[in-house]
Amino acid sequence: FIDYKKQGGLYELVMNGISKEELNHLLKLEEIQYILPHITLLSYLSICQLNFLYKYAKGLIFPSFREGFGLPPLEAMNHQVPVITSKLSSLPEICKDAVYYINPYQITEITKALIDFQENKIRESYIKKGNELIKQYSWEQMAKQVLTVYESLN
Repeated sequence: FIDYKKQGGLYELVMNGISKEELNHLLKLEEIQYILPHITLLSYLSICQLNFLYKYAKGLIFPSFREGFGLPPLEAMNHQVPVITSKLSSLPEICKDAVYYINPYQITEITKALIDFQENKIRESYIKKGNELIKQYSWEQMAKQVLTVYESLN
């Protein structure tokens, strides 16, 4: 999300990679009708376009219902972007305490997280935690772990 005008404390929500099915469900939720004018929908983005968004983002909100490894939150952390994400699936195991957790089924929790992220201190604390966590997921670290597994097989 991008802090675009600060009118009434609203953010501009930029949504990337949402399916038509998910969008139709989202648009039917009465609780979000008032923010629809503040949502920009994008199709899938190139790496350059995504990097541009990260440059101006105040945070990443990733309310996933199911997730494999959870690369988007780690990618955001790598760009110094604090993360709000789901406490479901693998995300707590991957993100540890470096993100603000929400229940993706609870609009009130998502809203509270967005309100809390208006505080620079809160965002900065998650940026700091993200910087520490992302060190555990470097390509070099992964290569060392894979090499250790291969060596243990001999």
